[in-house]
Amino acid sequence: MMLIYGEPIGSVQPFQQFDTSWEQCYSDCYDTDNCLIAYYYESQCEFYKFGTLSIKKLSSSVGKLMGIKRYFPEDSCPSKLINDTDIWSISGLVYQNIIEETSESTWNLTYIISKCANDSKLFQRSSDIFLCLGLIAFPDSKPCQDHTQAVSYCKDNNWTSITSPANGEEMTYFQSRFDILIQLDERIQKKNLPEDECPSGLLSSDDIWINDEMGHELSIINSSSSTFTFIYSSWKCDNETGIFRRDTVFVCIGVRPFPSNATCQDYDAAVSLCESDGWSMITLPMNKEELDYLIDEKEKITTAVRYDTYLVWVDGLNGVFDDPTHGGYNKTLICNPTTECAYIGHTVCDGFSPAQ
Repeated sequence: MMLIYGEPIGSVQPFQQFDTSWEQCYSDCYDTDNCLIAYYYESQCEFYKFGTLSIKKLSSSVGKLMGIKRYFPEDSCPSKLINDTDIWSISGLVYQNIIEETSESTWNLTYIISKCANDSKLFQRSSDIFLCLGLIAFPDSKPCQDHTQAVSYCKDNNWTSITSPANGEEMTYFQSRFDILIQLDERIQKKNLPEDECPSGLLSSDDIWINDEMGHELSIINSSSSTFTFIYSSWKCDNETGIFRRDTVFVCIGVRPFPSNATCQDYDAAVSLCESDGWSMITLPMNKEELDYLIDEKEKITTAVRYDTYLVWVDGLNGVFDDPTHGGYNKTLICNPTTECAYIGHTVCDGFSPAQ
């Protein structure tokens, strides 16, 4: 916090007011995420949010104090307020707090939040330089171009300039984007048609595939008699689930244990556990690949909680299913419930039987 004499001016209103000491006022602002300025006068403290506002400079005799939240790359604080820009990044967003002296008696603070486009990623190259990096392909009509044309193509597509990877992290990102572009190019040129034939023209279709633990979808839409639209989307599951494809949809599946104080539970409790833990619904393995993954996840839980055997509830009660994506029980995947498959509970739980 940078402490000065002054007061906020203009139409901006505080979002919080209370009586306290000056030290407690600016300390509380420091600990409050959305507080940019703490203003203090005659025992009253006011908090102002990040945004654009103006400050009137005052002398110490007036008794009006301000604490301004600043971000410095080094562990130091300037002796006075000067024209400057604080810049930092959190969770893929770049924050800038621009401080400008507009007259001998006033300062303006401008707060900006920036985010990279979906086809690029944020990287930091120095304490005050952040940039969005991406990779774009030349059009199919002109795939082979020189460096000069590459520079022009970047600018024509609203990129600031051409660049190259500055470190291993950026190189890894470029390589992953390159691999995706190659796959997109292959899917545009080599359509997986239901029959061994090639259409006379480009067809509207959806290509769906999984690569690097991410789901990818490329939709080709016949927008008009002379125009096709390409829409690319990607999905990624959280760290505790795996992504799988079921026909035209992606699903994230995993295994969750009941709390240690309620190990033996019934089917309804399993359904409730899934929903309360942020899952869409209970499911079951659709194929051998999913079954192997779920067994591996079950074994991790078994090891973590030191149970000899852990059984797993799956979707289906009296032939009625919650999840429409798996197509029902696959009898080739049913096995001895005390070894690998079936239903959640410890081995001491009674009354559970394998799926029929």
